[in-house]
Amino acid sequence: FAAYKNEIAVFKRNEEKDILSHHKHNILLLLCVGDTSLFSLDTAGELCVWKVGHEGGVTLSSSLSIGDQTFSPSHLIHPPTYVDKILVGSKEGGLRLYNVRTATLLHEFPSWGGGGAPAL
Repeated sequence: FAAYKNEIAVFKRNEEKDILSHHKHNILLLLCVGDTSLFSLDTAGELCVWKVGHEGGVTLSSSLSIGDQTFSPSHLIHPPTYVDKILVGSKEGGLRLYNVRTATLLHEFPSWGGGGAPAL
C-alpha cells in the first residue's frame, strides 16, 4: 500500500492493482494489521477501516471522524492483544482508544503535559 494525496494505491508484487479513493483530505498515516486490515487516517481526522480480501481486493469496512478542536491525530497503533481496537495519539499529547468494529470511543487518556506523544 502507498498513500499519495487523498488516495491509496494497492500493489501486489510491484504491480499496481487498485486505487482506493474515499478520503477527501490528504492521507496522513497508513497502518496494516495482519493481512486482513488496513487503517488510513487523513489530515481532517477521518479514520477509514479497509478489509483486505484473500484475492487482494480491498473494500471500505467503516469510517469514523476522530479529530476535533482539542485532538489532532498524529499516531496510530494496534495493541497486539486488543481485538478490533486502535490506539490514536495526538499532537496535543492525549491518547484515544477506539473500537473500530463498533466505531466507538472506548477511553480517552489525557496528556501528561509537554506536548504531543513523540512515538507509540
